[in-house]
Amino acid sequence: MNRPTTFAVVMALLVAAAAWTSPRGGGAQDTDATRIDALETQVAKQGTALVALEGRVARLEGSAPTTIDAHEASPTAAGVLILDGSGTTVTDTFALGPGNYKVTAEVEATPRTSQFDLTLYHSNGDIADYLFEQQAFGSGPWSSARVFQGESGGQFYLEVLTTADEEWKITFEPL
Repeated sequence: MNRPTTFAVVMALLVAAAAWTSPRGGGAQDTDATRIDALETQVAKQGTALVALEGRVARLEGSAPTTIDAHEASPTAAGVLILDGSGTTVTDTFALGPGNYKVTAEVEATPRTSQFDLTLYHSNGDIADYLFEQQAFGSGPWSSARVFQGESGGQFYLEVLTTADEEWKITFEPL
């Protein structure tokens, strides 16, 4: 056989093999709908993550302010650190000493609020902890607390991802 004929035979065999192994029956539509739902969810999460990454890149390049609607970290006399702001942002760096901290997140949710993610990074960009990943809000105040184990302490910054311009407040309280 010549090359074009061989190529045609190989392609025909590949098409036949693909048809033979593909799912049959009426379940294909259900599978497609499930796949579409999963893809839509994944795209929405990636869109939110993309906004945060753009903010981090701008911050690292020094071409944009280091905070968007976020106030500087303000430690109190008792060593409590409070950060507040609104919307999606990357905060300025702040120091945490070694030890454990009660981290409290407070959000004034709006009808458009569907996600609030809070990630703590070391100043070198390595993730220190995924502090909160909250979805499915109602309107009004929301708060949650957890313990962060800051064994070695150091310089950190927060990445706040939200789906609306809600106001938020993050508190680090030494334990």
